Amino acid sequence: MEFYKNLKPIHFYLCSIVFIVLSNAVREKNQTIYLIFLLLGVVLFALGFIKKIKK
Repeated sequence: MEFYKNLKPIHFYLCSIVFIVLSNAVREKNQTIYLIFLLLGVVLFALGFIKKIKK
């Protein structure tokens, strides 16, 4: 849990962008990986938003 406390919201936002871009890159090739990456991007964005609000 110490690792999570040291991360800043911008790290979550940047990882979210990476996963959303990756999901768009594999959208036509594999629908399952597309959905997983898209879900990870949304979850990371939400975690960054929640962490920013709590700060």
